[in-house]
Amino acid sequence: MALLPDTHGIALSRRLGSAPAALVTRPARVFQRPVQRILRDHERAKTLKQRAAPPDRSMTGGPLAGRRVLVTRPDGQGERLAALLRKRGAEVERLPTIRITDLEDHGPLLQAAARLCEYDWAVLTSVNGVERLAAALQERGIDVGACPGVRWAAIGPATARALHRIGVAVVLLPASYRAESLAEAIREGGSEEDSTGAPPLAGRRVLLARAAEARSVLPDRLRADGAVVEEVAAYVTEPNHEAAAALRAATRVGGLDWITFTASSAVRAFCELGGEVGDSRVAVIGPITAQTARDLDVPVHAIASRYTISGLVEAIVQAESRTSGVGRGAR
Repeated sequence: MALLPDTHGIALSRRLGSAPAALVTRPARVFQRPVQRILRDHERAKTLKQRAAPPDRSMTGGPLAGRRVLVTRPDGQGERLAALLRKRGAEVERLPTIRITDLEDHGPLLQAAARLCEYDWAVLTSVNGVERLAAALQERGIDVGACPGVRWAAIGPATARALHRIGVAVVLLPASYRAESLAEAIREGGSEEDSTGAPPLAGRRVLLARAAEARSVLPDRLRADGAVVEEVAAYVTEPNHEAAAALRAATRVGGLDWITFTASSAVRAFCELGGEVGDSRVAVIGPITAQTARDLDVPVHAIASRYTISGLVEAIVQAESRTSGVGRGAR
């Protein structure tokens, strides 16, 4: 296992040989959870309808010039994706299909936060999970620096950066940003030579704080390697019913070139809320989200090879470039 110093405080994923790499970032103050805003859906739908006419592509530049792209990330979390799309010339519409809410009973999370120093590993799979764990730690008066024996792992760079913001100095990142790869990285990072043939994570206590409805693959694989996993729900992901009318109107009116999804929950909510793909193309952040879409009969036209927001944008750009030879407006 190699530890890579990151003097710029940026979460990176690298490989040295076949070993997954960890990163070192500088500590910072506790990150405060942002207040959720309520989306005013009917105004968004009205705007989309007004813009349904074909755009004048000669007025904008960039590889996505004139393309209309729908961002479905939760309210307050779609800014970076929208900014990257606009930077490449796209016209962005935002209609969150899901919303992130706190649990009615966050007692288990508070209890886990109070026992942070008892764990060998703390594993986070989203920025939302980091924010709520940070709030629980703050409520219990626990500083992450007071538990030097805890090793931290994150599913991707955005989650690692969030951990950096709450003061975590060293974060393990998998080579590929998905649960299966994260389990493998923890196994390789936490195992020691054992002549008895014991599982690689035998007896290791792992705190896994994440969405209440997350996939079971990560805890299942960690337990198969001998870890004692404590799963704690940190938040709930649910369909954003307040956006249902606007979503139906926007997708039925037409004029959307791309619909983007960064999580399986967003695809499921899109379908539950009555969204229609129609003539739009669909871009997803990775193979898990792609499989969810296909299972729900949602066609997928672009899959990010790097499971990040920037990777999603590049996947759309590459898909557009493949159609440029037969005309800019071709699908």
